[in-house]
Amino acid sequence: MLAKRLKKGGTIGIASPSTPFVEKDEAIVDQAKAWLDAQGFEVKEGKNLRKRDRFKVAGGTPEERADDINSFFKDPDVNAIWCIWGGKPGNQVLDFLDYQAIKRNPKIFMGMSDIDVLHYAINKKTGLVTFNAPDFRLMNNLFLDNPYSQRMFRERLVEGRIGPITPSKQRRCIRKGKARGKILGCTLPVLLKLAGTRYFPYFKDSILFLEAYLEPPAEIVQNLTHLDQIGIFKRISGIVIGYTYSFDEPEAKKDKGGILFEDIALELTKSYSFPILKTYEFGHRCGNAFLPIGGEAEMDAEKLSIMITKKCLL
Repeated sequence: MLAKRLKKGGTIGIASPSTPFVEKDEAIVDQAKAWLDAQGFEVKEGKNLRKRDRFKVAGGTPEERADDINSFFKDPDVNAIWCIWGGKPGNQVLDFLDYQAIKRNPKIFMGMSDIDVLHYAINKKTGLVTFNAPDFRLMNNLFLDNPYSQRMFRERLVEGRIGPITPSKQRRCIRKGKARGKILGCTLPVLLKLAGTRYFPYFKDSILFLEAYLEPPAEIVQNLTHLDQIGIFKRISGIVIGYTYSFDEPEAKKDKGGILFEDIALELTKSYSFPILKTYEFGHRCGNAFLPIGGEAEMDAEKLSIMITKKCLL
């Protein structure tokens, strides 16, 4: 199921289904709003955007956070929904989403990190293709203000462009081979939140896009081993590794002794033959290609190429 492309004059609803909106973030969110305004788009805040739950760890109760998303899907004046950032408690809202309303009103849905759980649930329950997108912040050339992200916003969401994903930096072949399949991903530990639940994706014939934020090598080993033990590597056709902040960011990787996320992935999947490609077009604090989660792609690790093969918007 596909949503319609964004058109100038359209409205984007912003919601906070995970970590709360806090006062210190007001300026960076306002700057993101200003950039969208300059592109010709309106921004509408969810009515519960600025709420807190009783533990001060989430943007309101699970019902309130889900209500903002449900309301935006039902609102005929809203054309897209952007989750401002991730966090930890996003999985609380899954039981309160109105999947029938989402089916009846397919719209662009965006977010990253903890928002991956919503991508998986929405795609599995409705078939809607959603989008891995940068946080709704404009600061330090790391999120929506990154030139690559701004370009991909226009190409993917406004023009509906598919085909090759433009590299933002030199890619590397980790294991040769070609693959095609459904795009699933992206944040490794977030994916495993849903293991054993009815929201966990079917991974057969999919390409698994993986990235991580602050996780140390031991946690990457743990999580990749978990994926192997529950049979995911037997089902997928390939892996694309994105920008993994704690391994790729110069300051963050100083204590890693030269170890890279892709080194761990290659070692822990050595009994499999699927291709692995290292890229930099999705992840935390980097340029973002606005990957269509649930869309279709092809990869050729030796040729360093990734291509979206089917339209992801109408």
